Amino acid sequence: MKKQNKISILKLLILLIMVSIIFTSCSQLEEIPIETKVNGINQYQQDLPYTEVEFILEIPKPTQNEIVFELVDDITGIELNPTRYVMTKLDESQYKLILPVKVPSLLKYRFYKNNGLPIYETNSENTIIEYRMAYISTTSIINNQLTNWSDEQYDYKFGRVSGQAVNSETNSPIPNALVVIGGVHGYTNSLGNFLLENLTPGKHNLVIMSTDGEYQTFQQEAIVGEGLTTPAFIGMKSSKFVNISFIIQPPEDNPPQALIRILGNTYQLGNVFGNIYNGTSIAPARAPKLTALPDGNYTITLSLPSGFDLRYKYSLGDGFWNAELNNENNFVIRQLVIPDQDTIVNDVIQSWKSSDSQSVEFLVNIPENTPDTDKISIQFNSFGWSPPIQLWKTSDFQYSYRLFGPFHLVSDIDYRVCRNDACGTADDQSGPINGYSFSSLNLPQELNVNVTNWKGWNQEIETPSLSAPEIINRGSDFVTGFAFSNNYSVYTPIYVDSAYKNILEVNANTIIIPIKWTLQSLNPVMFSPITGKNPLWKDLVLMIQKAKNQNLNVWLAPEIEMSPLASKQFVQGTFINNWEENFGTLYSEYLIYAADLANYMSIQGVIYPTDIIHLQNFENYQDFTNILNTVLTSNINNIRTRFSNNIFLSLDEKLFVDNPLFAAVDGFFITPTINFIDSDYVRENYQSTIMAYLDEVIYPNVSQYEKPVYIGLNFPSINGAEKGCITDEELCFNFDVINQIDLLSMGDSFEIDLLLQVDLYDAAFQAINETPWVSGIISKEYNPQVALMDSSSSVRGKPAMGIFWYWFPRMSGINN
Repeated sequence: MKKQNKISILKLLILLIMVSIIFTSCSQLEEIPIETKVNGINQYQQDLPYTEVEFILEIPKPTQNEIVFELVDDITGIELNPTRYVMTKLDESQYKLILPVKVPSLLKYRFYKNNGLPIYETNSENTIIEYRMAYISTTSIINNQLTNWSDEQYDYKFGRVSGQAVNSETNSPIPNALVVIGGVHGYTNSLGNFLLENLTPGKHNLVIMSTDGEYQTFQQEAIVGEGLTTPAFIGMKSSKFVNISFIIQPPEDNPPQALIRILGNTYQLGNVFGNIYNGTSIAPARAPKLTALPDGNYTITLSLPSGFDLRYKYSLGDGFWNAELNNENNFVIRQLVIPDQDTIVNDVIQSWKSSDSQSVEFLVNIPENTPDTDKISIQFNSFGWSPPIQLWKTSDFQYSYRLFGPFHLVSDIDYRVCRNDACGTADDQSGPINGYSFSSLNLPQELNVNVTNWKGWNQEIETPSLSAPEIINRGSDFVTGFAFSNNYSVYTPIYVDSAYKNILEVNANTIIIPIKWTLQSLNPVMFSPITGKNPLWKDLVLMIQKAKNQNLNVWLAPEIEMSPLASKQFVQGTFINNWEENFGTLYSEYLIYAADLANYMSIQGVIYPTDIIHLQNFENYQDFTNILNTVLTSNINNIRTRFSNNIFLSLDEKLFVDNPLFAAVDGFFITPTINFIDSDYVRENYQSTIMAYLDEVIYPNVSQYEKPVYIGLNFPSINGAEKGCITDEELCFNFDVINQIDLLSMGDSFEIDLLLQVDLYDAAFQAINETPWVSGIISKEYNPQVALMDSSSSVRGKPAMGIFWYWFPRMSGINN
């Protein structure tokens, strides 16, 4: 058997064991002997036993190509550091491979057929599978069913696996556990429930792991039938956490100002468990930094779960750029099975660079108007843009970075500089559109980058003059706050600290954090969070905790996002027959998820949606609205039992109809969509028009309930916003749609107007000042990652922020 990579060929034994049971549980992990070896220096070593694992792949149609088994490395990058083996053909439909594997090991792998260039396996939507998973704790047979090849798709009557993961000791549900079967990934919700659709009939390997190792990894075999649902009730044991202190000796040429990070296959080490940048699942800014010691070494102590198969590496950048290499120019991926007691691990980093290679020194000067809370990042592109890497600050407005490679793998390299890892939206505008370039064939080099202005941060606007009416003191209970943008980034949890600081500077007391799940398909119905696109449970916990540490009140706002496929199915009406029931079940669990998270974090309120804004212009829209309201109505009592604080409804004027929810909730969160140009309530100016809208449109519909009303303000800084939507030829775009688009990348299609936003917000405050029944003001679409003078409704970094600085403390009685 031939191993197709640069590592030496392994001779493998062949073993075939047929399994006839539906589920096969894993054996218990035995104590692993640990020893320290001395090779001039102390280097921590583990003597892990090996076992044989047989992988079986069944394909739906014979092929003349070789079938290749590919172990992937999502720390370096799925596409960047694979280990490949040609499988043995058993018959026209089955292939096998036997590997010696250290015990225990958590493997990530996939298949391709070799026809010159790899033709990878794909899922039901013909998207290349990122990886399958297998947990190896004993001699095993791992069965796999192929769905499609990227160049050939097949017809199936798909099945599914539906289950629940619970704590085996307490029987309590486990949220946010990663579930992988057949290359399909999902997460458990707050009830511990999961549903993975579009699985081919046959034997599959099901793996459930806690992304931070809080529970021990669990594996079972599952048989999926045609069109059937395979149930799986799974008990997972909680882990014991121990302190592992890493002491690291860097290479001799390690830059003294460098930030060394430890990256790995767990949430604590920057892994987001999804393809975020060309195959890598590591967000470098989320990975922990090591601390320099007086003797030149570095250290970090981490709380990690005993028995966990930790795969990790050290880096001055991400998993590829400036990552540790050995003397053979191979990436170093370390394996450590976490002991059952506190342990010191001594690691020696062999090199940051390829042998016989030099480095590139970057010196970056930035404008003095750069916010002092910003981090400056560099992003490289040789095979697609990789994750941004934070530069090393040398002095005020000056940064440096030293790139060691790996230059044996790349030659022509593009790069760009950006703020707060928001590359693509907060870039160096003074540089080339596609970034700068250099060649690794001409080293060493010193490259100077002088950023004279930032994209979205180069407009000089005078501080607006504000009218000075008599501001009514509403008291400390008056809600003054912001709602984060729905444009989630994996870097959002890192940069909320500076966002909260900015929010507190204007004396806001409340932050609304959106929870967004994606409706991925209506045929079948698939509704769950998508890694990198939607915040996961632990991301939300982190953002909430940081807000509470700043004494901010926190509300959650669950919302629905439609995938392109689901939107297409919605428009075309290609639903499965019972889509309403299936969606209603998943949506019910989503509502409970929000309540459970709110209860878990002891926050103030949850704002439940009553529609999907960007579907309002479509024919089937009312069907969705009816389902949302019906499901919420039927679940309101259950929500109350799980969360005892405030429950609010999110509304606009289209939804002011008889609704039993109005009497069941604690208040209303209303976002006006005001047409200041052509509507029945238009008056002589912006202020009087808003007052008319509040008094004539909103108040008559909510006054009878005698409940608090909170006004969400959503005014984009774009020319034409006074029309209540953004027009382009005959189209009229809702502001919620506009806020999902990167208008900075659309050139001159829309004209930014920062002062119009000032006028609209100032008018809104003046109107609400004279409207005693309003209980609070929330500015929507606040950008938590970076301040930008863009066209969005975010006021962060814009002149309109001065409006809040003036009004908020006076309305809440802090400054009169």
